[in-house]
Amino acid sequence: MEERYVTIVGIDHYFGKKPYSVGDLVLLAKEPDNEVDGEAIRVLVPRLGTVGYVANSPSTVARGTQSAGRIHDAMGEACFARVMFITRGEVIARLEPGIVEELTVTKIQNKDEIVYTPPIDGPLPPEAFRPRKRNPKGSAPKE
Repeated sequence: MEERYVTIVGIDHYFGKKPYSVGDLVLLAKEPDNEVDGEAIRVLVPRLGTVGYVANSPSTVARGTQSAGRIHDAMGEACFARVMFITRGEVIARLEPGIVEELTVTKIQNKDEIVYTPPIDGPLPPEAFRPRKRNPKGSAPKE
């Protein structure tokens, strides 16, 4: 199967590049109630919630990657992607279709919360995707 890559944008509206490290998994989840883009796919990381969106405009999709519209119908409600590159204003991630089978989304609640049933020995506990409150400057609070 051909590898598929996506561009993650809008990161400066959330936590910048801090939540991303090359090799990490991020969760891509459809956002069907998005009034601006009916094919919107948000990007979530453990404990922070939404940290960006999959690019869906010709001016934001990096060369060699696919737009949210191209992967929207093929991905189900959610899937994982692995961070491959981090540039100045975007992150490039590779879809990980093999991991999709291990994830059963049971409920997509509000904008930043996904409740799911992980595999028995899964790497991410359900509470990993509960959002944390931001401090006034927009960065994650210290624990």
